[in-house]
Amino acid sequence: MTQHSQVAIWEQAPMMRLLAALITGILMYDTFTPQNVALCYLLIGWSISFVPFVLLSLNKKNSLGSSLAGFFSIVVLGFSLCYWADSRQRNDFWGKELGAKQYSLVVVSAEPITKNKTIKYEVAALKSIDSYRVTESVGKAFLYVFKSSQEQKFTLGDTLLLPNKWQPINKSGNPFELNYQQQCARKGIYFQQFVDQQKIKVYARKDKKSYNLIERAHSYGIRSIQQNIPDSNTSALLKAMLLGDERDIDPSLREAYSDTGIIHIISISGAHVAVLFAAISALFGLINNKKMKWAQLGVCLGIVWFYVLMSGASTPALRAAIMFSIMSIGAACQQEANPLNQLFSTAFVLLLFNPMWLFTIGFQLSFIAVLSLIIFYPSMLSLFSSNRPKKNSSSHRFFEHCTHFLKNAIAASLAAEILVAPLVAYYFHSFPPMFLVANVLASLAMTVVLIMGMLLLLFAHFSPIAQALSSILVVITQAFHGWISYLQQVNIPSLKSIHLSPMMLVLIYIFILGLTGYRMLKSKKGLWIGLFALLAFSIQHVHKSWQIAHQKGIIVYQQKGEALIERYTGRNFIIINGATTESFAQKKAHIGLHLKNEKTAAGAACMIKGQKILVLRSEDRLPDSFPIDILILASANQKSDVKRLLKIFRPKKMVLANNPKAYALKDWESQCAQHKIALHNIHKDGAFILP
Repeated sequence: MTQHSQVAIWEQAPMMRLLAALITGILMYDTFTPQNVALCYLLIGWSISFVPFVLLSLNKKNSLGSSLAGFFSIVVLGFSLCYWADSRQRNDFWGKELGAKQYSLVVVSAEPITKNKTIKYEVAALKSIDSYRVTESVGKAFLYVFKSSQEQKFTLGDTLLLPNKWQPINKSGNPFELNYQQQCARKGIYFQQFVDQQKIKVYARKDKKSYNLIERAHSYGIRSIQQNIPDSNTSALLKAMLLGDERDIDPSLREAYSDTGIIHIISISGAHVAVLFAAISALFGLINNKKMKWAQLGVCLGIVWFYVLMSGASTPALRAAIMFSIMSIGAACQQEANPLNQLFSTAFVLLLFNPMWLFTIGFQLSFIAVLSLIIFYPSMLSLFSSNRPKKNSSSHRFFEHCTHFLKNAIAASLAAEILVAPLVAYYFHSFPPMFLVANVLASLAMTVVLIMGMLLLLFAHFSPIAQALSSILVVITQAFHGWISYLQQVNIPSLKSIHLSPMMLVLIYIFILGLTGYRMLKSKKGLWIGLFALLAFSIQHVHKSWQIAHQKGIIVYQQKGEALIERYTGRNFIIINGATTESFAQKKAHIGLHLKNEKTAAGAACMIKGQKILVLRSEDRLPDSFPIDILILASANQKSDVKRLLKIFRPKKMVLANNPKAYALKDWESQCAQHKIALHNIHKDGAFILP
């Protein structure tokens, strides 16, 4: 976007309107998720919208009608793409007959992930089998295999025969957590199974000879790094940066990257593709032959796309590859570059390929970072520009090159952070104050690591060169990790517990874009819009602060099967039941409720909003009579004792905080229904929060 441009953004980037329509259709499908009968209405709606679009396009006088009809057509297209990509809408979806089948034949569709007690596999259904017939099936699921002394790992492409013990993926119900069930559903995964390894039969191993060129290249890259890099952290970082394999990244190292705002360096992104494209273009630039222009372009893009596919085709890498393809073809056709329109075109193409990518955090962060760079980078760079006369000595030229690199790195970091920071704070509840220093260090160190890593893959079989490269890479990454660990310790604790509501996030973006319009387009409307958004944000923040100061309640949730019960007043909380070490679920709840100060445990009975509440633990002695409104059972017996509890406490509602076995739960439910007592089971109904 050029400064002071008076042309509207939708005129500068016409693909923006098409992308907005496509996103609208995707959001509509995700909200409503129709059943099979919707296909008829879908086709009718598309037909109704397409005919006016064609007719109105021929009539130049009715441009508004033509635009609306065109917009609606793309909305229906987005809706249709989601429908056709949804395996639940197919007749052979295995979820429709899971209960009637004995076995499932599946293929491992992703690299396994090792957890504490299990190994997690993503599998795709091939067939469903019972005593009478074998039927074709489609669908995906997660398979959790318990670790054992005779551990046998399965690899990508292996075909397995499994017992048909699939269970639906349920949401945890814990407050302020991302909806895991919804996340999996958007990836087409609806079921999971925990199974002992002895119950799995290997139907067929994937023959390594059957690997295609891309798979062989990926395996070669993994082997080359493992054989030549002795340091585990350096090896894991290179596998992530060069080949998209993040499985071996140490959790503490990943947290350090996240806390300092450089988590993006782990995944393959536009920087990787840019370095590769620049290197190939430089080599072909030595051949100055205009007749070979298209051949050179085809080879360059072919190598880039091969690398992207070999590395796992992550969303940032695909976005970068598509953008480079569009830019290169446009330059070859001598078309003026329009980065904003190219970005929206790239998003449009990616969402046509997989509409559910819209909901992935990586997709959102990747595109909003590039959008922020396009809008703000020129202005940021101009802040560091100087009109001092240049000197011709070699030392001054070297100094100027270094200064120029630092200016670009600082300007790019600041520009990207303007729109990325609010989204990071919304999803990860943190703002890394040391992002500028960390990003400059990452730009310097990781550019060298990236280039040397590519050279290592190229010369992996030349031992002297490979060893020299390996030694340098280990030294650079260890020094880099030392600096990052130091910067992580400098972080301000309060900036790691930010909680933004969706409305607050929207207001922040309206404020930023309003001031941007005033600064770049000299529009007073932008200033007023930005100030109005700031006022609305301030009012909402004051109102929220008042609510926090006066909040009082009790929360019952779960973490790995353990019941967690806490009382809170204002920003103070008391742990009534559960581990004192803060778990993931507790951290999310504390951030969401703005709880900071842990107080000494008090009694298990309390009064909240006029309701008398009692938490009953297994070690507590039962009184003769103690009338209450809500009874929370921290450890319910496997055999229900509803009659006795009703006689003593006479509650209006009971909450099961632990997880009884299925037969015991049915007994609890039937007993409570018989005595007309409301029962809340947190493992089935989600967290219990009062008020």
